[in-house]
Amino acid sequence: MSKDEMSFDTTPVQVTQTLSSLERTQYLSLVASIIEEFRKIDPEMHLNTIATYLMVAIREGRTKAEMADRLGVAQASTSRNVKVLTKAKNKFGKDGYDLVVQERDPREGRRHIVNLSQRGKMISNVLAEAALRANPARSAGG
Repeated sequence: MSKDEMSFDTTPVQVTQTLSSLERTQYLSLVASIIEEFRKIDPEMHLNTIATYLMVAIREGRTKAEMADRLGVAQASTSRNVKVLTKAKNKFGKDGYDLVVQERDPREGRRHIVNLSQRGKMISNVLAEAALRANPARSAGG
């Protein structure tokens, strides 16, 4: 799988290397900083919604069906998460997050492709910067 691909492996994690206490702390700090950025948007944002956003941020232009396949969830679930990530109001009148936009696929009019909105692009930069701040070795060029 290339660097710009993302899918979820549901097999149990097997530890293949031993991390020092400092390395483990740095990696966990990175994960925590990313989670905290999403909590700033909505402290109750669902993990599948976050995963859907990250999938779009890593590579824009995927269809919802492609994303559902990579995420290992039903297409209906991906459609719901994409809708929450757009600026459309939900059934309770709450505004969406305005992080993605969906457009008709020019090659197949029945499908929609998903891209980052302007706000979504800004958030992807914030997330990348948070990751750099949380990993001092990486941000120092190491």
